[in-house]
Amino acid sequence: MSRSPQPADDGDAGSVGAGETDRDAVLDARGLRCPLPVIRLARLVGDHPALREVTVLTTDPAAAYDIPAWCRLRGHDYLGARDRDGHTEHRVAVRPIGQAGAP
Repeated sequence: MSRSPQPADDGDAGSVGAGETDRDAVLDARGLRCPLPVIRLARLVGDHPALREVTVLTTDPAAAYDIPAWCRLRGHDYLGARDRDGHTEHRVAVRPIGQAGAP
C-alpha cells in the first residue's frame, strides 16, 4: 500500500515531518532553491543515522538533478520522483553508515 507523505505541521519550508516509523521521514523543501534542498537532506541524514528512507518535497526543478547526484556521491539510492500538485516527491533510500557506497 502506498502512502502520501505529509509535510510537517508548522508549514515552514525545510521542515521535517514524521513518517510511518522513526526510520523514514518527509523533508518539506518546497519553496527552497538550489542548493538548499540538498543541504537540508544532507543535514537530516547526518543528524538521524537510523533513517532508511526520506521523501523530499520540492518545487525547484534543479532538485531533479541535485538529489540524484547527491545520492551517487554519498552512496545512497535514489528511488525516483513523482510529480504532485505543484511539487515533486523525491524518494531516497538511505544506506546505514559503513554501508554507503557498498555494491
